[in-house]
Amino acid sequence: MTRAEVAPDWYEGYKKRIVEGGVDLLDEIKKVSEMKLEEITKHMGGKIEELPYVVLKELFIEGSEDQRVADILRKKRTNYLKLHPEEQISRGASEGVITYDGRFISKEDWDTASDSEKRAVLVGSTCFHFNSGTPGMDSNPEDRW
Repeated sequence: MTRAEVAPDWYEGYKKRIVEGGVDLLDEIKKVSEMKLEEITKHMGGKIEELPYVVLKELFIEGSEDQRVADILRKKRTNYLKLHPEEQISRGASEGVITYDGRFISKEDWDTASDSEKRAVLVGSTCFHFNSGTPGMDSNPEDRW
């Protein structure tokens, strides 16, 4: 393991607080995905930029509503795949779309998505077209992602 793949000491303290506090992991993941970068730093006790991608991909499985966090997730994923080309062999790992909130959608899933689903994951639901009622461009009742 490289230095970039080892979690800092503060993260061990965060994990300990979660485990000992009896926090539901799904609730924690949802909570963190909705926080701003500064809130995450305060909540966890350190900067997420210091965390390896293997930790971030598990903690932010829902992506992030904060654009700065999403940028960190995209950058970390790109760098991780450069160092671990073997990971690109798994299902769609090297081909796909990184959404506006930092989540990764495999090419296989992307190819089967509707136009409105694609638009929503690229620009989010705040796009004018998404909320305008424009035929074929508004929200889809099937919330796949």
